[in-house]
Amino acid sequence: MSCNGCNPQLGDTACTSKLPVACIIHHKVLDRPYYGFFQDYTPYANPDQSFYEGWTGGIIAVTDPVRGLEITSYRVGDNLCKTAFGPAAKFAQFTDGYYISNMNGPNLKIEKTWDWGQAKSGEYNFWGYFNHNHIGRSWVWTQTTPSGNCIIPESNPITGN
Repeated sequence: MSCNGCNPQLGDTACTSKLPVACIIHHKVLDRPYYGFFQDYTPYANPDQSFYEGWTGGIIAVTDPVRGLEITSYRVGDNLCKTAFGPAAKFAQFTDGYYISNMNGPNLKIEKTWDWGQAKSGEYNFWGYFNHNHIGRSWVWTQTTPSGNCIIPESNPITGN
């Protein structure tokens, strides 16, 4: 899952839009397999780009589409995931990708020795196994925006004010 062209701090999709909710089943349970990612130059403290390519340790799944304004809290989104996929599912968060610096090398073969105790939370993209064919946006939870990362218009669509 990737946040290309998104704005997680302010939201970027109208809350009246219908999108599936992104869920992670077995979060932080499955060992990381090797997956390649483009190690672009970055001025940040993580020059190998792994901060942006974290492992969820689970299976990424999506629910049927719902309007963003229906996700009034993390708990509501989490319940949608649990209803759709069972108690091992959780509402995916913007920070659910975990990384270990230089996890793609050149000398570290982290997929054989993945240690959740050393992993740190990254942002923007996260990897996992997929059980769907969805291509496009989905609701994920961010700590800075309500309703699964949507924008509430000037007038409140619920009350009309």
